[in-house]
Amino acid sequence: RAAVACANLLGTREVSVLTMAPEMIQELVFGLQASWESRDYAGVRWPLERMILAVNNMSISDSNKEVLVKFGIVPTLMEIVRSYENEVENVYESTLKTLANLTFNDDGKEQMQAADAVTAMDEFQKEVQWDDAQGAREIAQDIVFMLTKAINVEMAFLPIGALTHGRRHVMVSYSPLALEEHVMEVVRSLRNKGFDVWDRQQGSSLRKAGGPGGRAGMDVMAEAMELAEHIVIFVSRAYRESYRCRLEAKFAHIRERAGRSSIYYVMLEEDGRPSNDQS
Repeated sequence: RAAVACANLLGTREVSVLTMAPEMIQELVFGLQASWESRDYAGVRWPLERMILAVNNMSISDSNKEVLVKFGIVPTLMEIVRSYENEVENVYESTLKTLANLTFNDDGKEQMQAADAVTAMDEFQKEVQWDDAQGAREIAQDIVFMLTKAINVEMAFLPIGALTHGRRHVMVSYSPLALEEHVMEVVRSLRNKGFDVWDRQQGSSLRKAGGPGGRAGMDVMAEAMELAEHIVIFVSRAYRESYRCRLEAKFAHIRERAGRSSIYYVMLEEDGRPSNDQS
């Protein structure tokens, strides 16, 4: 009980394993395995939805990722994804978000590739077709990108060329869960000053937003970043906790180190400062 409570209270924060004891994370992994197999653990039959949410919270911190992978979380998560039987959207969304977070851990990514996660994600998108599973299908699509195309994007970012020269092209990177109205106010201001701004809602003149319901897929995001002379990152707790935003920030830093883009930070929250895990 203490492990689940701590995970739900503190897991989304960047808590070191020195503070959150590894034994507690091990209890969560074992508890999730028992919940998935419909058996008691430590005298309790834990609801699967509650256990996977706790594990997802823990998976946001890099130090916790390492311990989760060490104690064998990936095989259980892959079993859940391959089941297609639990029509509780939150179970699949939390499971897939946890796997997406674990792609930032080398061992976790290697275990997913060994388990043929790409095929599993493709099959999941085909099999899980009930109406409220759109969010889960989108996360599965993102995981395929992160396991297959992300490394190529990192290696092949193009230098600023004739297409962007003089166009003052800007990409904004933000979480729609944190003060999106303030982000859009900055976007409108930049456009009024003559900048060609790409955002996930409208895109820009060089790259449309694309995606279902206006959602920009990761391929679209990567293409927009290739065109960006300037990248504005709106930092918030929600940004730090999003695997999509984290990947955008990672790509942005690669471009900045290569001298191909400039990054500007806008702090939306006092507690939204980048942590060591995110740098």
